Amino acid sequence: MEISFDDKDLEELIFTGKNRKYKKLSKDKVFMKALVDVYNYMNAVSCVKDLKPYSFLHYEVLKTYRSKFC
Repeated sequence: MEISFDDKDLEELIFTGKNRKYKKLSKDKVFMKALVDVYNYMNAVSCVKDLKPYSFLHYEVLKTYRSKFC
């Protein structure tokens, strides 16, 4: 699945583990590991509907986008 970021600071935080805007979050090791894990789960699936088994992501199908994704 292709992942695009609207927030470049968040993208930097995920890929480097550091960012000035998210300084407090980058110090929390448990949060950072979970953030990277979620990114990896999203990156691993081929279709948005494949995220449904991961209940901790709170995936919900939106009616207007149902036909657009898969």
